[in-house]
Amino acid sequence: MEKKILAGTFIIALITAGCSGKMENSNYPGNPEPLLQNAYTKLPLGSVKPEGWLKAQLEAQADGLTGHVDDFWPDLVNSAWRGGEGEAWERGPYFLDGLVPLAYLLDDERLKNKVKEWIEPILTSSTDTGWYGPAKNKDRWPLAVANKVLMQYYEATGDSRALEVVTKYFRYLHGTPPDWPDKEWRGVRAMENAVTGYWLYRQMKEPWILEVISSIQNNSSDWTSYYEK
Repeated sequence: MEKKILAGTFIIALITAGCSGKMENSNYPGNPEPLLQNAYTKLPLGSVKPEGWLKAQLEAQADGLTGHVDDFWPDLVNSAWRGGEGEAWERGPYFLDGLVPLAYLLDDERLKNKVKEWIEPILTSSTDTGWYGPAKNKDRWPLAVANKVLMQYYEATGDSRALEVVTKYFRYLHGTPPDWPDKEWRGVRAMENAVTGYWLYRQMKEPWILEVISSIQNNSSDWTSYYEK
């Protein structure tokens, strides 16, 4: 009899859970309202550690270009993103978009020290307006890539400064909506800012962030119509 009661209680619990709509995830933030819930949740960087073949491939990257290209390629050696006087556009952020996850997936101290060498100048570059990065860069595009870098760095380290820089930049976007022409490449790539925007909304749950994402969409190429043709 006791087993039947326990089994019945378990079934009722399952039915109740299934009828309660969405279930909160206590480990990782889902989509707050009014966003729809995703079928799957992207785990924060570092939640899963590579093993076997995949780990060997990542170690090859660490020993190869990703782990050393900034030691000899002039655009990275003297990059303005790391405090130098050189290239100040997209190459530094693109490099970091690969270096940061590689360093923390492998838990490689050499690579993590390299990340810090690059990240510290970025974190300290944030201005009162919310703009950040090399002073001579006036283009929003490389910051879209840098936002993804800071997003991953925050997930891996919990360094609140990274979240603060991204939040301040989206405040800047809120006050100065983007004006990328639809038919230019900036309009084509503009929605990449929304990747960080939705992530930031999951972290902060502040409605003004959705307003920024809407302004980005309204000033971007119409990808929906493009794929419906």
